[in-house]
Amino acid sequence: MGSSSSHHKKHHQQTRVKKNVHWTPENAEPPASPGKPQLLPDSPHSDRDVFTIRWEPPEYDGGTPVLGYLVEHRRTGSPYWVRASPHMVEDTELMLSGLEPGWRYQFRITAENAVGFSEPGPLSEPLTVTYQRSPAAAPSFIRALHDTTALEDEKVEFTVQVEGIPTPKVSWYKDGFEMFSNRRQRIVTDNDISTLIIHQAALMDEGEIKCTATNRAGHAITKARLRLEAPPTIRLPKQYEDGLLFEMGEIIKLKVSVAGMPPPTARWLHNGEPLTSGGRYEITHSDKYLSLRINDARRGDRGEYQAHGVNSLGEDMASFLVTVTDRPLPPGKAKGVMTLGVQE
Repeated sequence: MGSSSSHHKKHHQQTRVKKNVHWTPENAEPPASPGKPQLLPDSPHSDRDVFTIRWEPPEYDGGTPVLGYLVEHRRTGSPYWVRASPHMVEDTELMLSGLEPGWRYQFRITAENAVGFSEPGPLSEPLTVTYQRSPAAAPSFIRALHDTTALEDEKVEFTVQVEGIPTPKVSWYKDGFEMFSNRRQRIVTDNDISTLIIHQAALMDEGEIKCTATNRAGHAITKARLRLEAPPTIRLPKQYEDGLLFEMGEIIKLKVSVAGMPPPTARWLHNGEPLTSGGRYEITHSDKYLSLRINDARRGDRGEYQAHGVNSLGEDMASFLVTVTDRPLPPGKAKGVMTLGVQE
């Protein structure tokens, strides 16, 4: 078992247990469990195998002051807990040394008052003692990612806070591909906090956002899903801008793109009147497109066509003209010729 001693440092605020308790209230009970032990990252020890752990006192002392703390450690995977200090620890910090290099250790703290012992507190993150006898703690996320829903063109931020010794390297990923700072997005990492900023979120930014933290003691991952909402947008093909020309009897095929989240409800209108599937009309609406097929084009099919989309955030409409002309007569069957223009 490694040797250890309690250590008081002026620049850390500690909680020292109260002594000289002369009586115990009748309704007193064992204290609540102490907090999770944390490894102090900047312990100013000359020996590299010496380090300090700290924990929070119980939120409830059981009605009588806490007398001390039992600090125990075990090798990861072992069921056996060993005292880290031969005596009860009065402070909420303990300086440790002498742990075997190459093993991973966990710590737990139990509080004692005049009535008895608390339940052991939560286990610490695994601590690795390297052959260089410098301690290392695997990364863990103090602040993890959470699913986020945002509006298109808004700024979106994801922030994590990570602990670990040595300081973990933080990386960001979108759908499995690593992300880097560019004109659309920026990654800012300052000490233990890292933030991913998407300046103007677009629908293509939807997907899984993942953050990883890595050091020589281990690896940690946190994930979230980014969902974007946007009002409907109807986009016409470029050739629709000057209108479309069909001959009588032809099949009229119209197709526009529809975007938005939640997915818009979309419909076709002809000269302001809604169209429905049936007879010569066939309307289809997929995730990205709204289509209209009109069989056996007739003169009455000419006019203005509108594609309309609506969702909870708004609506959009785009319109264009369709012209239906007579079919040219076959050669040799013309009954007359009309010339339009200026006569001499």
